[in-house]
Amino acid sequence: MQKTSVVIAVETPVTRFEIAVPYAVTGQQIFDEVVAALGVEETWWFGLSGTDFDSQKVWVKNKKKLGIQVPFNTEPVELIFDVKIYPQRVEGFVSLKLKTKEKTI
Repeated sequence: MQKTSVVIAVETPVTRFEIAVPYAVTGQQIFDEVVAALGVEETWWFGLSGTDFDSQKVWVKNKKKLGIQVPFNTEPVELIFDVKIYPQRVEGFVSLKLKTKEKTI
């Protein structure tokens, strides 16, 4: 009998969890599961990374199937939830965020 799913392990700054997903899963489907579990609202700063077929670190492309980006030869397949984009000026971002909250209250 052929397997229809694969176990993915995702390492985050706060936890590590494993999920069983179908072989045809896309990067976006796994990313959505991770950010929902962590309660992340501003998702554009983050991404998933893994090790490709040449043992190089790669960012998982959300629209492509995971199986063509990272090998499924061992389980669990290891992925990392990581910061992909850093803001240039954190101070400005933080003060803008605080001003926005003050206006909505």
